[in-house]
Amino acid sequence: LAYVEWFATFQAPDRNHGLRKVSRVVKNGERLASIIPISNIHRSAHLIPRFGANAPREWSSAHV
Repeated sequence: LAYVEWFATFQAPDRNHGLRKVSRVVKNGERLASIIPISNIHRSAHLIPRFGANAPREWSSAHV
């Protein structure tokens, strides 16, 4: 079994970097998530956070 948080379908690619943006699916103010059989997973996705202008300086690869 796998815990999965659901995201909305892809939007158009960003004009600056060509990556597609996604957003979490929220229902009644809660993130929509499920426990599903691993056999239902067809592929994984690598998501990159949107930091804004700067990522917090106190973050390092050792503890984030």
